[in-house]
Amino acid sequence: NYFYPDNPQNYQISQLYLPICINGSVEIETAGGKKNIGIHEIHMEEDAGKLVHDDWADCSLVDYNRSGVPLIEIVSEPDMRSADEVIAYLDRLRLLVQYLGASDCKLQEGSMRADVNLSVREKGSETFGTRTYVGAEVPVVVLYQCAQDIVYLLAYRSAEQTLHSKTCLALLCIFLF
Repeated sequence: NYFYPDNPQNYQISQLYLPICINGSVEIETAGGKKNIGIHEIHMEEDAGKLVHDDWADCSLVDYNRSGVPLIEIVSEPDMRSADEVIAYLDRLRLLVQYLGASDCKLQEGSMRADVNLSVREKGSETFGTRTYVGAEVPVVVLYQCAQDIVYLLAYRSAEQTLHSKTCLALLCIFLF
């Protein structure tokens, strides 16, 4: 256990060690064709509150409105290689989760969020480079609007010393019930 400033009970109930499913995949389609994106695991846990950092007032505020709400986390494998694949993956997940009735996936309300992790490696290499974490949870509506810019900016920043690099993306998608 460790201190959760955004969780009043100071612990989080999680199914992390007993996931609902493991080693799955979702088929996506982009202009480059069809591709399977691996799913490492899906598990349930409860949501924490939301920290809001105010640089102007030099303080942090806590919004507890979503604290304790059950959610599912879908942890992907690092199989995505472009912003187009990220968007296709999120679209497909959103359709599946809505079809199953597990969430309304209202992007503007944050009931679908994503953590983006980016790794750049030399072309042909099997070893991942340094992982770059894209902030906290990115509301998917923001990710849709600027996914390509985010991916290219991070790839450039991570690969400024590496020529002919290849981008590998992994997503953690969060769906609120």
